[in-house]
Amino acid sequence: MSRLSLHEKLVKILPNVYYQPSANVSLKYPCIVYEHVENDSMIADDNIYVRNRMYQVTVIETTPESSVEDKILIGLPYASFSNKFITDNLYHSVFNVYDIQPLGGN
Repeated sequence: MSRLSLHEKLVKILPNVYYQPSANVSLKYPCIVYEHVENDSMIADDNIYVRNRMYQVTVIETTPESSVEDKILIGLPYASFSNKFITDNLYHSVFNVYDIQPLGGN
């Protein structure tokens, strides 16, 4: 799954989606903000067999009752819940979404 493919899936869950927004971007709530946070590879016999890319996906809402959490967990393969917090009266639910790509050996 490419980043653009992930973006399209997130837009189907919630229309306001932002990828690594800069500080001057005005967010429209509820929204999803996501960022690429980690790369990892599995190597054997001097070949990369699997590439793992992790995105941190944060759902930001104005109410504590989220209708989006289950949609993230069900709709995105390799998604896991990370944590929740409140900042500036906004409710944040954070998920880790992995993009696992088997590459095969050479």
